[in-house]
Amino acid sequence: MAVPETLNASAFTRLEDLDNILLPQDTVPQICFLFTGQGSQWFNMGRELIDTTTAFGVSMRKSDEILRGLSEPSWNLLDELHRSDHSSQVDEGHVAIPATTAIQIALVDLLKSLDILPHVVLGHSTGEIAAAYAAEILTHQDALVVAFQLGHVLRRRGLFDGCGKMLAVGLGEFEIQPHLDLLDRKDVYIACENSPLSTTVSGSSATIEQLQKNLKSWGIFNRGLNVPAAYHSVQMECIKSEYLTSIQAIEISSPESTTFYSSVNAKRKLEGFGPSYWVSNVVSKVLYRAALQEIIASPLSSTQLLLIEIGPQPHLRRPTEECISECNTDPSQLAYFPSLLRGKDARQATYELAHGISLRGYPVHLANLAKLRETYEAKYKENFKGYNCDSTDLSNNMALETISKDLSDKILKLTGNSRFECHVKLPVSDYGLDSLLAVEFVDWINQKYSLPFSMGEIFDASSLLDLARSIGMSTQYYATNSDERLSSKKVVQSQSHNGLPKLPLPDLKSTLERYYSSVEAFGTEAELRMTQQVIDDFINSEEAYKLQGRLLARVNDPTLDCWLADLYNSSNFLDRNVPLVPFGSFFYTHKLSKFQHTQAERAAIIAKAALLYKEDLESGVISPDILQGQPSCTYLFKYLFNTSRKPCIGSDIIERFPGNNYIVVLWRGRVFKVPLYYNGSPLSFVRLKGIFEWIMQNSNGDELQVGILTSDDRTSWAKVDHSQSIVCLDEASPETASERAHHFHFSRGSNRWNDKSVQFVVCTNGVSGFIGDHSMLDAGTVLGLNRFVTKFIMQHQQELDITPSAAGDIGVYVDEMKIVTSPYIDLQISRVTQDFNVNIKDANHAFFTLSNFGSRICRLRNYPPKSMFQLVVALTSKLYFGVIVPLWETVSLGNFYRGRVEINQVITPPVLRFLNATQDLCTPVSERQRLLLDAASSHAASVMRAVRGKGVDRHITSLRQMVKEEEVVPRLFTDPLYGRTRPRKIMSHCHETGMAEKGFLLRDPDAIWVHYEVDAESVEFSVTGRGEGPQRFCRLLEIAADTFRELVVS
Repeated sequence: MAVPETLNASAFTRLEDLDNILLPQDTVPQICFLFTGQGSQWFNMGRELIDTTTAFGVSMRKSDEILRGLSEPSWNLLDELHRSDHSSQVDEGHVAIPATTAIQIALVDLLKSLDILPHVVLGHSTGEIAAAYAAEILTHQDALVVAFQLGHVLRRRGLFDGCGKMLAVGLGEFEIQPHLDLLDRKDVYIACENSPLSTTVSGSSATIEQLQKNLKSWGIFNRGLNVPAAYHSVQMECIKSEYLTSIQAIEISSPESTTFYSSVNAKRKLEGFGPSYWVSNVVSKVLYRAALQEIIASPLSSTQLLLIEIGPQPHLRRPTEECISECNTDPSQLAYFPSLLRGKDARQATYELAHGISLRGYPVHLANLAKLRETYEAKYKENFKGYNCDSTDLSNNMALETISKDLSDKILKLTGNSRFECHVKLPVSDYGLDSLLAVEFVDWINQKYSLPFSMGEIFDASSLLDLARSIGMSTQYYATNSDERLSSKKVVQSQSHNGLPKLPLPDLKSTLERYYSSVEAFGTEAELRMTQQVIDDFINSEEAYKLQGRLLARVNDPTLDCWLADLYNSSNFLDRNVPLVPFGSFFYTHKLSKFQHTQAERAAIIAKAALLYKEDLESGVISPDILQGQPSCTYLFKYLFNTSRKPCIGSDIIERFPGNNYIVVLWRGRVFKVPLYYNGSPLSFVRLKGIFEWIMQNSNGDELQVGILTSDDRTSWAKVDHSQSIVCLDEASPETASERAHHFHFSRGSNRWNDKSVQFVVCTNGVSGFIGDHSMLDAGTVLGLNRFVTKFIMQHQQELDITPSAAGDIGVYVDEMKIVTSPYIDLQISRVTQDFNVNIKDANHAFFTLSNFGSRICRLRNYPPKSMFQLVVALTSKLYFGVIVPLWETVSLGNFYRGRVEINQVITPPVLRFLNATQDLCTPVSERQRLLLDAASSHAASVMRAVRGKGVDRHITSLRQMVKEEEVVPRLFTDPLYGRTRPRKIMSHCHETGMAEKGFLLRDPDAIWVHYEVDAESVEFSVTGRGEGPQRFCRLLEIAADTFRELVVS
């Protein structure tokens, strides 16, 4: 059978039909060659390919011939690369530089024979020489001349005699500089900026050794490089003239079809590749990180970009991945491939590289790929028996099959769900692992394979097969780079901005496919056919390209650190004119203490705890919460204190006043300014308690109602000074859970100032709560503060009471802020009070504890607990509304920088099938159990996708925001199903708070808001709605839970 010369589009379609392991791309991927610098050489590099008839072997023999005409009799290329480890001179600088360059040139020639040609090239240090060859700037002859003469001149000048060293350090450029400043001698310099978490320094051997000791004592990763000279330091200055003269005869061309990015100036370079440039290459700092960022931000990255490292071993893999993680780019659009790996047969490594490229949709020359396979097959025939070059059958690659089976078996063991068994083409996030199981899966992989993979690296893999490939490649790499493995584990925990990935922009096609699944449960067959047609028309339209392009421009905008942040904040909060209370704020009540506190005592506890938390936050002591095994973003923490939402016409503005160290106390609607420090020291608990008592005892006069104005639509009014936070002292004594919830959520509105981001409320009977403005605060943002305050409340030891006189003249600390009203303001107060009462009319809270049914039994039966009880809420919703309505839940995006929340549609086809069968007694129990497991796993998978930034709603909503006023709104957003699924009749949340009561009120008068927290043996539900709705919903929760309990334990 004849093998086609090139893998064209139709051939790729047949490949996709064969097993569909990787989805076909709409366009051919772009190729970027990354060329390794010095230190990657090893005695056996490329050996298995040298004596073959492949383009690699031909190229190496040509290099040997060229170098024989240049080199001294002491060595020749092919002899050196056939020596044993003990006799090899390949680590000698004068050999390493030209030998590595020759290997890289041979790899370029081999890939060229396979039609794998670079669209862009980037070299690290001397890797630029081979990069210039790949871009046809230098000929084969001149590239080797440049490399050979560099080693020759350095040797002649004695720079290989131990006077200089290079050191890799696990710190970024700005983090390493203070350590250099502390050195006794200033003869060590930053040589290479590799990534946000990796820098190479270069300089005198003695000072490098001192730096190593210092870094080791501080627990900072560092590793000496396998190079004999201090490249890219001032030690290189002495060779400039001689090196320049030695390469004067080279002839250069300008790059034409290949773009050359320079690591000397981190820019695209079109000309000026003469001898002086190569002198700059060895003397100047290597700007690899900045250059790679330029490539990723270029139009190339708008399609799939395949990054291929050209070198003896993948030294650039980790820096490259770290650079990618700091760029706001969809991980599915970038893929990294090594070419050669230490300890792996070069024939196998290059074959797997070319085969992997072909699976990504790149048109590889199949005839030459078959020849490359034959060179490996000759020695490893049993591994390739019947193995077609365009096959994706796992059974023909034993190592890959073993890893894939191990991964599949582990997932099966964790989930107990056989429907995923051996489905290696599924994305890893689709296997139904919830957050706890996901962390366990990541830990298992890293322990089993001795790898430092992050949650993102594993769950962003496009398929289980891709993950198996990554593990296989990385295992080879990390087996010989254990120091780097330890370094990687360390840097994963970085809390800096650069330590968190940016939120990716999902692929439009994938989002629209998932969007269809999210509306599928709510349409008739005719409506679904129309919606599918609308989606098909949209995805192929100019308007879709334009809208997605506008979002992509935001991704690549250097002034934006999150493409979604301002869009989300504006559309969901700042642009909305609705009253902050009751529609824009959420509340928690603190747990009841062991003994009752007085009102002043509880207020002092809270004020003192909040001040200590603020001090810890500002000093960097507060650690971020861990989500999915990774640190969460702390960007919003700055809005906890000294923050107000300023009412404006149009969009409101968030204002911060970080220098103000006082609180505002509201008592009977009157406003008191209280300092938190006196003579530079924080006020004691006793002093604060005395202040609160003094305010309540000595503030005479009528109750003021001005605070109610902050519950109006967002119009302009005067606002309270810019305090740290507000403490509201209320004349009320709520006793039951429902009473506490209603009071803290709404009260009468006059003793509040809702523009503040944080308000603490303390009642006459000593119970307290928290009110947060949702504009810049999410549940995760306030979690640490509330836990801290609750801890103080629970641990507070009751003290003897003191009188204000015993504490001194308390009144000097209190400054009442006089508020003068006018007849017009009084009229507005009356109007807003009426509106407020209408808004909270019939608003109620109900609470339900589900006993003897929690996470323990779910885990025993292999059900993801949070998904299980989300399905309980779904069934309850069906019983409550009488039909299945769209059920939305919040999902945290906190693992991304400035990520807030995604909302996820719970009612998907697997969930719908279960809900329709669950109370049908004609359906066998075993079938209902199977549907339940299928629905729970499917739901857990959808949550995991959302957690990894691949949700639907925020992307779809942002596309709608990209439509300009003068443009026609695409049919996607006027489709009946789009409109029908948008109203949120019910919202659900399941984040852990550790608080007593909590709630949020939706605007729709029929809507229900549900929060649940799952413990080992119970589940706590909080429900907010109108009238008898919350109580009725709780009764139905019990019925629904019993239905699930019977299925689970049956």
